[in-house]
Amino acid sequence: MHPDFDTYAHTYRATHSANIAVTGADSAYFARLKSRESVDRCGFTRSFAGTILDFGCGDGVLIKGIKTLLPQARCFGVDASAEMIDLAQTHGPSLCEFSRVENSLSMYPDDFFDLVVIANVFHHIDRTLWQLWLKELTRVTKNGGQLHFYEHNPLNPLMHLFVRGCPFDVGVRLIFPGELAKAIQSYPGLRLGLTYMLFFPRWVWLSRLTNLERYLSWFPLGGQYLLTVKQVF
Repeated sequence: MHPDFDTYAHTYRATHSANIAVTGADSAYFARLKSRESVDRCGFTRSFAGTILDFGCGDGVLIKGIKTLLPQARCFGVDASAEMIDLAQTHGPSLCEFSRVENSLSMYPDDFFDLVVIANVFHHIDRTLWQLWLKELTRVTKNGGQLHFYEHNPLNPLMHLFVRGCPFDVGVRLIFPGELAKAIQSYPGLRLGLTYMLFFPRWVWLSRLTNLERYLSWFPLGGQYLLTVKQVF
């Protein structure tokens, strides 16, 4: 996770929202959308009382969204940016626990989390460090638990425009789902699934079309994709 996010912490949401204004929604909307998507995919109900981690949590909007949906869950967020963690801890009500990380998740025991969400984080991690973090992420996930990797889709031309126009994405290389899947498949006992998402702008007059996105999840031109990883043993 890129430590330079300290520089952008206090302007992150406003900058990101301005960059994607053409979509008809702001940055927090897409974070909360992922909160709902991950909760629904796991089949968690409001009474769920397990453990959930947001890896690369930034200012905490996504994991706080999950906590709102699952008030009994124990929710955690980690990030390399001290400034982001400070924002997550101090801005808005939250019963989540936030920690800064550097090169491990050593504060958590093996088989601890029912769900780990990694939302638009891995394209900020040097590929030489992927295996270090994948080892840690799979270690802390329970048998039967899930990891949800959200990433920008390199096959969608608009995503390249958004990334080029975003100051904290300068120089990043987007990740094809096959590349990420290949890295993950080096670990045994995992079942992978791929879903494409975010096909239409969130303009009010297109709301009916956005309801159709669930039927397009196989079509590889969505703005983002979700790679689900389930620990099967």
